[in-house]
Amino acid sequence: MDSKQDTSFLNVQPIPTKNWKQNLDNYELKEIRDKQNKNEFVKNRKLHYLWYNYLKLALDLERVRYTIRRNKSGTRSLIKTTGINETKVIVNKRIYKDWYLRTIPETKFHEWYKNPRNFDLFYGEDFKLSGHPKYEVLVRRFNIFIEYQNRMRNYNYTRGDMIQRMKVSEDIIKKYHNDYRMKKRINPKKAYDGIVVSDVRNCEGIILSVCEGRFTK
Repeated sequence: MDSKQDTSFLNVQPIPTKNWKQNLDNYELKEIRDKQNKNEFVKNRKLHYLWYNYLKLALDLERVRYTIRRNKSGTRSLIKTTGINETKVIVNKRIYKDWYLRTIPETKFHEWYKNPRNFDLFYGEDFKLSGHPKYEVLVRRFNIFIEYQNRMRNYNYTRGDMIQRMKVSEDIIKKYHNDYRMKKRINPKKAYDGIVVSDVRNCEGIILSVCEGRFTK
């Protein structure tokens, strides 16, 4: 294990992005998405893959005793202040009693999913997909959340007077802007940290849902 892994806050790794998409134009991408969406097995399998990875992330956050902070209005806050509520990330073991949670941190999705018993879990009454989650968006939020947490806890920048969160966010956007077409999301009037923190907050909402057996956008 290298030094970077040794100092990581989280054990869960980002999901690899599909670089082949960068060589396709919008029409070609639409054709691929249309074909996938017509095949319920293919479409759901991708979302089940993400559900499994978000659950693995939730278990890792439970290990490090991660808390999600909310202001009195109910909105999430990444800043530690007084007068806020804190929600610990805790996976509901009763709901996931048939998932063999102890094995998930070390088991790849494809190994777990090929077991018919595990595959069938998604087609019972307990675990349902809701909303219209987009694979690319869910991957982006997942990866940016992990990058943000690890980088914020291994902050060693010394450039000028740029605050920690701004520099971390800038580095994340530079790393991922091609994979996630970040250029379209960057508004000159909006700071980098606002873009990244938005994804982190949205990811926290998904994590809390997954803890209770729901997966939604």
